[in-house]
Amino acid sequence: MHEQTDQQDAATQIGEHERTIDRLVTMYGEAGIHKSADDWRVVMRAGGDRPINLVNLLALADEAAAPDRGSGADAYDRYTTDVAPLFGRVGGRLVAGGSVAHSFGLDPGDRPDRVVVSHYPSATALADLWLDPDHEPAHHHRVAALRSSRVLLVPGQLPPRPPRSSDGPDGTGTSHDDRATAATIDRLVDLHGEGGMCPTAADWWRIFDLGADRPVTIVNLLGHEPTVRTPDGDVSGADAYRAYSAGIAGAFRRVGGRLLLSGHVRHAWGSDDAVTSGDARPGTPSGDDHHAIDAVVVTRYPSASALAAMWLDDEFVAAHRHRVAGVRRSDVHLLAAV
Repeated sequence: MHEQTDQQDAATQIGEHERTIDRLVTMYGEAGIHKSADDWRVVMRAGGDRPINLVNLLALADEAAAPDRGSGADAYDRYTTDVAPLFGRVGGRLVAGGSVAHSFGLDPGDRPDRVVVSHYPSATALADLWLDPDHEPAHHHRVAALRSSRVLLVPGQLPPRPPRSSDGPDGTGTSHDDRATAATIDRLVDLHGEGGMCPTAADWWRIFDLGADRPVTIVNLLGHEPTVRTPDGDVSGADAYRAYSAGIAGAFRRVGGRLLLSGHVRHAWGSDDAVTSGDARPGTPSGDDHHAIDAVVVTRYPSASALAAMWLDDEFVAAHRHRVAGVRRSDVHLLAAV
């Protein structure tokens, strides 16, 4: 009897989702930066009444499309202003966002101009936002603003917010001393090398220039190796990355790091196919697709000095080999402070 009731409830929910999707596609269409009906179905299956996160990788047009005016950045700012009260009404939360000030990694490809990471209490809340009568006119600014848009769906709750504490080492708002910074960067390069999974000396200089006196927010897009050989047998790349995360936890905490988002990419869509998700099932590696993004990790540090201190920590140095072994692709985007 209970099984029959559960099946009826599931069928009712699917019917409600299909009616919602029909309304969304009728309002916005399915072309370009818009989600298709199939995209919405994946979102609804992954989220439903459960939390979801969206990672927006945005390329802005030099000039906004008519009838909007000004630059693509101007048009996008108008969109965020207009949509902010609607976003709050459905319980949305901005996890991280800003202009991409610097990028590095194994396969950076075309660097987005902005990254916006948002959280919704459910897929239904996201649909409610898009169905709000005030969203459609605001959305015209977003369409006019963008040259391309890639969106990654990461289901799940956000990490708990840590208690307020000190900003960690050197998070005091002072500019960096070039000689001291040069010595730190020399140590970092000696320990970890340059390129691939590790920032080059030029990358570190850019990080210090941007984050000497303000927090550093990093968006890391990861593609996992299918299999990693270890002395104890083969493990997945995702498991190797989890070993890295566990190994650096103490160093991360000591420098005042904060985890904003960590999760598997369930699905991706947009007007640019350069970034795709690895598989529809969480925890499944991307196989032979070198370009697939399997996971997103967003972190914030009190300053560039705090980030460097973590990389120089003995625990981090020992654990970093798991990251190198487990990750086949790592796109790192450093967001400008807003």
